[in-house]
Amino acid sequence: MVSLCDTYWHEIGELSTRTLEDLPDCLLETIFSKVVLCEGDKAIVNLAVVCKRFSAIVLDEDFLKKVHYEWLDSVVNLKSFSTEYQKELKKMYTIRLCNACGQPYKAFSGGCIGHGKKGELLGIYDEPPHPGYCSHSCAPPDLDDTQDV
Repeated sequence: MVSLCDTYWHEIGELSTRTLEDLPDCLLETIFSKVVLCEGDKAIVNLAVVCKRFSAIVLDEDFLKKVHYEWLDSVVNLKSFSTEYQKELKKMYTIRLCNACGQPYKAFSGGCIGHGKKGELLGIYDEPPHPGYCSHSCAPPDLDDTQDV
């Protein structure tokens, strides 16, 4: 059985006569995942505010997992690690609100941390660097590991 996305790829010549609304969600997901990998997490926010349809696509849990794991594959060669360590690195984030500023942020429970931009890795952590806070500037001084004692 040929999917709607496959049909569109085969009829590429006819796409010039179609509007954006005519494109199936699966094709938009493919396009948006490429945009997110090139631009990083900020692209999710930018796409989500365009319209309800785009928002539904890019904020879908399956879409977020897909682009997160595609990003992860671009920064870490998981095959070079043991199966047990791969599980530790391959963790999905959650979106939480910062305890200080109230802004949403990606909360990691360890593993690889980044902004979703292909090839860019901020670090690998056993524990989140400042749990409950979006950045070290929002975290109380006692949570800031970089503070001199």
